[in-house]
Amino acid sequence: MDPCSWVNTIENWRQPSMVSYSPLYILNCCLHNSNMVPPRDYGSVKYRKLSPKKDDSFDEQQFEQKPPRIPWKAIIFAFILLIFGSGLLIMALLISAGLMDNEKYEDRSLSLMILGFLMFLPGAYHVRIAYHALRGHPSYSFDDIPEFQ
Repeated sequence: MDPCSWVNTIENWRQPSMVSYSPLYILNCCLHNSNMVPPRDYGSVKYRKLSPKKDDSFDEQQFEQKPPRIPWKAIIFAFILLIFGSGLLIMALLISAGLMDNEKYEDRSLSLMILGFLMFLPGAYHVRIAYHALRGHPSYSFDDIPEFQ
């Protein structure tokens, strides 16, 4: 319900069956011609009660972290990108150097190099992050790798 429609008469927006808003809020909505979003129902949200504490200090449960989940699908996909990107870059370099049939494949070397770089860079980046996270370096985490569902 738009609060601007309630301003027609004072009795309409003071009825107990409707949600009551302050007159300044209703005036602000009418002046800016905005639609009011109805309040959300948070009935399906599950809350758990924190353990009772005697002082105003922080609770340890607030800072608990789940053990990191290893995104194996993303790591395998990054490794495949790294392998195929390296292969395309090597083929492009071999064609450019003339070690492969340069006259037949000369026009494909630039496109192979561009596609190889587009595959190699994200693959190498994510494999590097996964390697350091598996080794347990403190500044690397599996949270930095996107996860596929």
